[in-house]
Amino acid sequence: MTPWWRREPVRQADVPGSRLAELVTTGDPDTDPELAEALAEAPARWRNCLFRDAADVDEADELDLTLEELLEYVEIGAEGGEWSLGLDDEVKSVVDTGLDEEDDPVLAVLRGDPRVAEAVHPDREWYSWRVSTPLIPDHAAALVLRALVAGHRAALAAAGLAAPDEH
Repeated sequence: MTPWWRREPVRQADVPGSRLAELVTTGDPDTDPELAEALAEAPARWRNCLFRDAADVDEADELDLTLEELLEYVEIGAEGGEWSLGLDDEVKSVVDTGLDEEDDPVLAVLRGDPRVAEAVHPDREWYSWRVSTPLIPDHAAALVLRALVAGHRAALAAAGLAAPDEH
């Protein structure tokens, strides 16, 4: 098997960096089952599970995020055949971005998608992946949302917290 970095790049259209909220809003869950499924799996409330005991946090739930807020704190885009996922600091209360690659559920979901040839987590707030089949923005948004849901569920379990109510 030819290593991914030696293969011809897939002709992935460039997608300017956009907030996940923009892609979810411009996508059509009524006609795109992949996006609809990802939205249905996402919790309405993302619980703070990583900074519950921080000295500057009065109430553990003050760092909780609604799904709408979370979508505003996530940026994705594609350039030169490579997709990237950027996470604002606010996401770090609900998804552990400091895990080793072999323990990272966000990375596991990205790597587990059959359209993804290779995925890496080179920086705490940044993931990137190359695809073997071009992704449309709606499907990239769905993939990212599924990855973040997995990351949140793992962070909740590590903190011994119950999963939030889902839609």
